[in-house]
Amino acid sequence: MNLEKLLCGIGSSITRESNLAYLERYVNDAKGDFKKYSEVDTRYSPEQGEKQFDVPYKLVSLDSLHVIRGSPDQDLENEVMAYDVAKFFWHPDLPSPFEGKPDGFYTVSPTSSTRTLLTRNSIYNFMIKTDLDKHHFRFRRRLKGSSVSHSVKMNQDIADAVRISSISFYAYLTESIGFVYGDKNTGTGVIFREIIPRPVVNEPRQMIPYFSLYSRDDFFTQDMPILIELIELNSHYDPLGFFVNIIIGLIQDTWVYFVSNRGILLEMHGQNILLEIDVRGIPKRIIHRDFQSLYSDKDIRNSKKLPQFDKHVIGIEENITKHQQYSLVFDHFISKYLLERMVKTFVEFYKQYSFEDVARQIRQRFINIPNNILDVFPQTTYRLSKQPMKDNNVLVIDTRKKPIFR
Repeated sequence: MNLEKLLCGIGSSITRESNLAYLERYVNDAKGDFKKYSEVDTRYSPEQGEKQFDVPYKLVSLDSLHVIRGSPDQDLENEVMAYDVAKFFWHPDLPSPFEGKPDGFYTVSPTSSTRTLLTRNSIYNFMIKTDLDKHHFRFRRRLKGSSVSHSVKMNQDIADAVRISSISFYAYLTESIGFVYGDKNTGTGVIFREIIPRPVVNEPRQMIPYFSLYSRDDFFTQDMPILIELIELNSHYDPLGFFVNIIIGLIQDTWVYFVSNRGILLEMHGQNILLEIDVRGIPKRIIHRDFQSLYSDKDIRNSKKLPQFDKHVIGIEENITKHQQYSLVFDHFISKYLLERMVKTFVEFYKQYSFEDVARQIRQRFINIPNNILDVFPQTTYRLSKQPMKDNNVLVIDTRKKPIFR
């Protein structure tokens, strides 16, 4: 899918949603054979699976569920809750947690994460994050009660940050309702994510996953990457300045703001962030989604007199230190998974620049951001171990390499 098609469809909410679904599935860097890295049935693969399928739900008494609410859109609440019952969804590749047949189905498409499903053909569409308790890449993609609670609480904290500060370059897809069936910490869960970014703007805009900026379209491989089209369209910038200060700068500014002001480490890899553009193809905001695995820094939050989280607090886990956690998020998830790929795409088309030159400018910009906290990082970088993980416990190793982008 090229930029022209995205801009042509930006005036219609139905087309915007369809284009987002297409980008999620087919403009994503190839991961190889789905069967080799996932226990999930190939029918539900974003890249190789069915275009649409049905996700089941059961009408469950609210008295039988732990309901965790943020500030949901009324339309979403009406869609998943009614009187004294709620619709509890589970992934169709797993057995039902309930006795008897499902009470209904929604037509969905998978997003890039596989376990998060986008409803289709509904008057009000939204995303359903399911408890997909199967190995997918490195982890079992579980969604238990403690994670549902953490996700919604983290969402509320980010909403507070946006409400009290003017962060014009940042928006988020709120996870405003979660259900847990069984024990409130270990029971199976489901989270509902709205697809209209907050703060809400009145003009039509298109969201593009960051991985879609540098990836080739599976069906139109002759198309230039959307990243390059955006740079060419915004020709009043020099290519390097636009790339470093806008496309990468949005990531850097968002990371620094939330670390320094909220003590939150955003995992801003290509799947968790999207670029929002207006009808002229001008980048407006970075859109953030998925709060389940976000870590917080208790020291910064104490200094800001902010409440602490119960889960994913830096420094309390035995197998990883504070410095290692900062490096894992920034050097591995953000830099290795996203920034390196974007720079490689940029220099492929703008051969007058070398990878090292571009990386140096990105690094210099990051260092010079006001209030950036740099002493939390180690001298070398850390990454996930390639060893199989037991019970989703993260194992990190020292790469012995100097950081590229900080």
